[in-house]
Amino acid sequence: MSDSTTIDTSQFDRILQRTIHEENVYYARLNFFLVFESVLLASFVSLEKAAATWFFLAWAIPVLGIVISGLWWRAQARQYRLVHDLGERVTNELPEYQGASERRAPSVSPTRLMTHGVPLLFLSLWFIVALVLACQMA
Repeated sequence: MSDSTTIDTSQFDRILQRTIHEENVYYARLNFFLVFESVLLASFVSLEKAAATWFFLAWAIPVLGIVISGLWWRAQARQYRLVHDLGERVTNELPEYQGASERRAPSVSPTRLMTHGVPLLFLSLWFIVALVLACQMA
């Protein structure tokens, strides 16, 4: 255990279980938003041909996509920080985790890329869709 703060086994188990729970929440939320964004994009593509008829809906979908992508990015970033902080605490409390985490620490974390990169890609996509829609209707 760590020299600065020693915790008992039951407290460590609670921290570890919380870390696992928060990580599961992170990935469940990631899956939910990926499916939601995909369905939203498919809806837009199916309505895009009738954009003149469905003017309001044609604009509502990209706007909703931008809002949802922004919320998703913020929620995932918050959850990532929580999981990362809990993971650091687990690593600091158990020396056997320290060596493993140091050996596998990539220069760019794949989880960090999923946290910031995927929502940013969808956000960019929705801005491009709105721009194309504006150019088509002008």
